Amino acid sequence: MTIRRKSVSESTQGKTAVPGKAALAKSKDPNFRPSTLYLRKKTLADCEYRLKTTDDPRDMSELVEELMTGWLGKSAK
Repeated sequence: MTIRRKSVSESTQGKTAVPGKAALAKSKDPNFRPSTLYLRKKTLADCEYRLKTTDDPRDMSELVEELMTGWLGKSAK
C-alpha cells in the first residue's frame, strides 16, 4: 500500500470558508476538536524527531490524522 502525502500547500488548499481569506487555525475550525492521547514518551519523541529531521511538512496532528484515516479505510475493506 502506497500512501501519498500531501504537500503543505495541498493540505491547506480549499479549506477557507471565503476565497482569498486565510485558513482557520485548527483551534478555531469547527471541523476539528481537541483530543488527548496517551503515547509512550519514546514513541512520541521519535516521531517528533523524525518529522523535524526529514523536513516533513506535517505537524503531529496531521500525522495522526493520516494514520487514523488510513486505518479506517483499511479496516472498512
